[in-house]
Amino acid sequence: MNRKSSVIAMSLLGIVTLHSSARAAGPIDAVVSFCNGLFRSASQVETRAVKYSEKKALKWQRENQCLSCHTVLTYAVGVEVPHRDLLTGVNSRLENWGRNELWYPERAAASLSTELIINLVIKSKSDGTVDPKFLRQLMQYQKADGGWDWLSFDLEPYESKRGRAYGAALVAMVMAKTGNLNKAEFQPMLEGLRKFLRATANSRSAFLWEKLSALWAEVEIKGVLTDENGGVSEENLLDKLFSHQNADGGWSMNDLGNWEKQGASAMAGADVTDGHATAFASFVVARVLKQRNGLGQVYKDRFLKGMKWLVSAQTADGSWDAVSLNRENRFNHSLMEDAATGFAIGAFRESPWPIR
Repeated sequence: MNRKSSVIAMSLLGIVTLHSSARAAGPIDAVVSFCNGLFRSASQVETRAVKYSEKKALKWQRENQCLSCHTVLTYAVGVEVPHRDLLTGVNSRLENWGRNELWYPERAAASLSTELIINLVIKSKSDGTVDPKFLRQLMQYQKADGGWDWLSFDLEPYESKRGRAYGAALVAMVMAKTGNLNKAEFQPMLEGLRKFLRATANSRSAFLWEKLSALWAEVEIKGVLTDENGGVSEENLLDKLFSHQNADGGWSMNDLGNWEKQGASAMAGADVTDGHATAFASFVVARVLKQRNGLGQVYKDRFLKGMKWLVSAQTADGSWDAVSLNRENRFNHSLMEDAATGFAIGAFRESPWPIR
């Protein structure tokens, strides 16, 4: 045995000695487990996440009437192209628009706009285009303040009044994805959209979670954020976000807002680094830094620190643990895990730099 082989053998023996007690099956299993963890790559993390998220999204579509904001929508946002089976149901809904039974007929206005936005996100991510008649329909649903009604059941963050900013960012993404930013007939809708999100970004009562939607939309449609007349800029929001970054690289839900409790167990763990908070923040920052090269050197190290936390925190099934902001039960918890995973996929996909 040469000197190089001896060094390798002694290294493996050391690993076996340190880790053989961890697995009853024997020291070889311990070596394999240790090496798998040592050489885990970001691409493997993303692959496992996509597998988890896609399975959950397709299962939800088969078993439920609506397209979940937490499970299906975040999957569609995160991946490059959603699974074709999702598009089948979306095409059917759009072809029969106005004749379908609403998801929540007792909340008709909010159900109409929320449903249309979600369906158009999936359609645009799948085909890169949507029939302009649906964008005209969206214009009809737009409110005087430039936003849209959003289904609210007082369930933070996605099914609450604060979801309006998120819904508006999704509209911005659809308009950019389908190449409709410069068409004259849609300029009034876009100007209203910019006005609504600009007001959100400058609002003292809006949570950072909402303001991140305005930052995301700035990447998509431009003209949302301006530092004129004391307005908030991209750099202002990035500085604010990173001022809340935890020492481990991530963010907690409490870092993104002063959420209201629902039940004694709600919010447990909301003050520690969380999969959803970190994934959503990292996704938005990745989108910004990918488009704004000049900001990269300022925020790169802090962004990569958050991404490395995501690599280390992925669970065995490919998802990320995430706290529920509502009554804590397994169902609510799983919804936030799904949302975390969708945005984590997007963060890895949009990252301007490889994650090591």
